[in-house]
Formats: sequence, structure tokens, C-alpha cells
Amino acid sequence: MYQIKTEEVRQNCLSEIKSLPLGAYEVTIKKSVKSKTSSQRRYWHKLMQIIADHIGEDMEQLKRKIKRALGHYQTVIIDGDIYIELLSSEAYSRDMYSQAIEATLQMGMSLDLIMPNPAFYGLEL
Repeated sequence: MYQIKTEEVRQNCLSEIKSLPLGAYEVTIKKSVKSKTSSQRRYWHKLMQIIADHIGEDMEQLKRKIKRALGHYQTVIIDGDIYIELLSSEAYSRDMYSQAIEATLQMGMSLDLIMPNPAFYGLEL
């Protein structure tokens, strides 16, 4: 796998392809997508825990509310019945985590809570 960010890497990739003997090959090229970071996950969970403790709610209930508000769910139809299935945050992209963190920060501020900066925990988002 090549992450083509420089001309040199592009040339290395092309050279390797040119050096292959003729035959049946499968080559895949796709845009690289930054995945979520463990720092994002830890920070979001910390923010939710602060709010949950403040309002006396279970953190998992709070997480479900945030996911529903952000539209992080899919509609599933089983035997003609419609269900809403929340997306697992394990499947979140970096952008989805950013949305969740931002929404959680806004919620905390609306409750007049002082929400910590990620650097306070030594985290880099």
C-alpha cells in the first residue's frame, strides 16, 4: 500500500507497477480517509461523563440522545415494522466523532458547565 503524498512516492508506486510481469492483477486506488483517533474517543467519553454526572443521567442514555440528535442512526425495516438503529460509535469516522464532540461541548455549555480542553488530558485531536 502506498500513501501518495509526494511526487517521489508516486514515482515509486508507478515503478513497482511497471516492474510487474504481465498477468491478472487487481489494483485498487482510493482516497485516504482519516479514521477516528483514540484521543477523540476518550475525550468524547470524558465530556459525556461530565454532563451525565451533572444531570444525574446514565452516560449510555446521554450517548443515545446525542446520536439521535445528530442523526447518527439508520432506519431498519423488519417484517414491515420500522425501527431506528443507532450507529455504533466504533464505526464513526473522524468527522462523525468531531460532530459528536462539538454537540457534546455545546450541550455542556448550555448547562453552564466549564468543559475541559482536550490538552488538559494530554490529548491531541
